[in-house]
Amino acid sequence: MNSSFIIVTTLHPESINTESIRGKLHSLYRKSIEAIRYDNFKVYIFSDQAGEELRNTEFVICDGKTKEKRLAFAKKYLLDESLSSDYILRLDDDDVLNPFAFDLVNKSKPEFYFDPFHSFYSFDSNMYSQLNQPWFANTVIMKSVHAFKEIYLNNALFFNFQHSTWHAYFSDNGIIGKPSEKNSPLYIRI
Repeated sequence: MNSSFIIVTTLHPESINTESIRGKLHSLYRKSIEAIRYDNFKVYIFSDQAGEELRNTEFVICDGKTKEKRLAFAKKYLLDESLSSDYILRLDDDDVLNPFAFDLVNKSKPEFYFDPFHSFYSFDSNMYSQLNQPWFANTVIMKSVHAFKEIYLNNALFFNFQHSTWHAYFSDNGIIGKPSEKNSPLYIRI
């Protein structure tokens, strides 16, 4: 059976302006969403304004002026609307998702899927680089059962900005994730 996925994105107000650098980065995000060939996913973009139509995407209007406030709204919205999936992923509006990530996770069904090598692309140099980091980035695909655990200041794990909280939760509970392959990262920061 195919796993279901939810992508949560908070849209920076400048991302709507297609002439800005942020807008150009957001267009790469959009292309990466369109490139996904896996069918069982839904994207929720939390913003103070609607954007252009995008496959399997719903814009949710919220008042939050900061990423933290939009994420708090996203958590409440997903819970209040009883929106669920097998997995959930938080993806920034200027990152590029691997179009095969959901296929890879669906095949192995890990508790969480992460990049041990953080991948970057620079427009300035037109170069790609990776760093082996000892911590998880915010962009981790995790089972929803873990994502909504109340663990820190009444905040769900998935919506917590403190990476150390994620590490402690997974470590304390003996939960082992699956790392992405170095040549096929979960996502690329631009």
